Amino acid sequence: LWVLIEALSRPMSLSSLGRLSLVLFFAFLAVVAADCPASCSGHGTCSSNICRCEEGWVGDDCSILMDTISSNTPWIDGHAIGSSYHFYVFSTMVTTRSLKIEIRPKDEEKFYEECDLYVKFGSPPSTDDYDYAAAEWGSEGMVDISNPKTGYYYVGVYAASWFGCTYQIRVADAATTTCPTTCVHGTCDPAAQACICQTGFIGSACDVEAKEVTINTPVEFETDLQSWTYARVVVPTQNPPADLSITMDTHSTPIELHDCDIYVKFQEVPTFVNWDVKDTSLLKKTSVHIPRAEAGSYYIGVYGYNQCSYSLVARLSTACMVSKCSSHGVCEGETCRCRVGYSGDACEEKTDPLTTGLPTRGYVASDAWNFYRYHTSADQVRVKISQLETGDCDLYVKFDSRPTLRDFDFQDVGHLSEFFIDVEMLRDDFFIGVYGLKPCEYNVVVEEAYHCPSSCNHGVCMRGYCVCDTGWIGDVCDQEVGGLKNAVAVEGRITSSSQWVYFNFTSSRSSVLMTMKERTGELSLQQGFLYFYIDEGREPKANSFSYAETNNKRGLHSILLTLDHRKSGYKDPVITWVIGVTGNPFLTSPVDFDLVVWEPPAMGTGPLPLL
Repeated sequence: LWVLIEALSRPMSLSSLGRLSLVLFFAFLAVVAADCPASCSGHGTCSSNICRCEEGWVGDDCSILMDTISSNTPWIDGHAIGSSYHFYVFSTMVTTRSLKIEIRPKDEEKFYEECDLYVKFGSPPSTDDYDYAAAEWGSEGMVDISNPKTGYYYVGVYAASWFGCTYQIRVADAATTTCPTTCVHGTCDPAAQACICQTGFIGSACDVEAKEVTINTPVEFETDLQSWTYARVVVPTQNPPADLSITMDTHSTPIELHDCDIYVKFQEVPTFVNWDVKDTSLLKKTSVHIPRAEAGSYYIGVYGYNQCSYSLVARLSTACMVSKCSSHGVCEGETCRCRVGYSGDACEEKTDPLTTGLPTRGYVASDAWNFYRYHTSADQVRVKISQLETGDCDLYVKFDSRPTLRDFDFQDVGHLSEFFIDVEMLRDDFFIGVYGLKPCEYNVVVEEAYHCPSSCNHGVCMRGYCVCDTGWIGDVCDQEVGGLKNAVAVEGRITSSSQWVYFNFTSSRSSVLMTMKERTGELSLQQGFLYFYIDEGREPKANSFSYAETNNKRGLHSILLTLDHRKSGYKDPVITWVIGVTGNPFLTSPVDFDLVVWEPPAMGTGPLPLL
């Protein structure tokens, strides 16, 4: 530019002026061409400040690659970078009654990825400008286009997750295909437009191997580490519909290494995010329950976080059979006939109040309730539950009306086989609700007269409780509390999941570190068999504690106790911490442990400063 300005300042001949005119003309064209974004990225030409992109490229600057996709072809693999699009285009040059565009995860284990599908006729879509969209959570979606226009449809797969997503995509033309995909191990049914799979295969493309499970017949399975195993059970037409239960009974060795989860889905292969019912617990025997199951195929998927072997059995039962009439009646055909004093479809409610001190038997199915009433003029009563077999009952109490999972005055949702609630009587009547987290048979009893156990050993009886002497704890004051010293390890042993061992430690520091290590060899770093509870000034329980470490994935447990002196309002508070060690449900043989407590040394005259 400076050369041009200098040249214009000098005298010129006519021929020089002509040459200068050509230079200025081409410079003008270069300036005009530079007005297009990124000079069209080398994939287009600039015209009137607008990029005219070459085939296969789109965008204001022709920087976005667009793939061509045809209808009725197998699934195509694709990947979209985080927070960006991968575009496709396909043409509809012949008349068709409908189009189906689908995406699905390429890797089922990456269920946390999220791909959204957007479709627009005539130009690329965006999250704000589209004709059709499937933007649900996950990477599975589908759009149906009825009576599509003739021309070009543009498809954008948008990676809503910042780390991108890997997927498969396809377009199905209903006018020219009868099945949406190739039937790998099956044949296509033109009328149903679906694959009819050979025995032993399932899925929309008959590409997933699966065993057949018949009603009431156990079938053995093995699932490898980090892999899926599939099965199918066919429910016949029932009138009225029956309930379907599928039970997984594990016989892996050792059992504590078992970690397989079960997922069930009607008419579809289940995934981590697409299922009707599931059970992801670590129990040896688990069941999933489907009320009033529809006639058709239920697909079972078992995923192994560890390698495991097990059996699957499917059973059909009426609602009456599932509830067992709450042990308050008998099944007659499809309905319960309740004993006198009970009502409800499952005989789940006692119409008369419970009798003081008289145990009443009951049964509650999974996710079901039994209800009772009680009337008294006493100031305090105790409601006690004793479970009679393996199960999991929870206890709720409420004045004036039935309790619910969210509306109650008292509750106990622990895992002990026997537990109770002490109710301070604000009114003369209250309702008792027994909820089945898992199916459970039990006795319920209400007691008013308080009697201490046969002996309080090292304590005295007060209002039905043993008040223990210093250095002793427990319901009958029979457990001596072991004293701990700073940085000195002590040994202990737990022989069962019901045994507790207690220790105490007195400290005036603002922080105390307590560490327990199970001595079970190399396995201790992978599997824990002990739970670790701490409370201030009293013995901790599984349902009453200040701190707890209940990770059963490792055998090394640590708890850091902290006390903020700035908030407590006094200096150097002396606190006695009581530590309780007990076995978790996976404990099958005695486990030795080491316990050590460490507190920082005093600095100056006060506690350590809190940073």
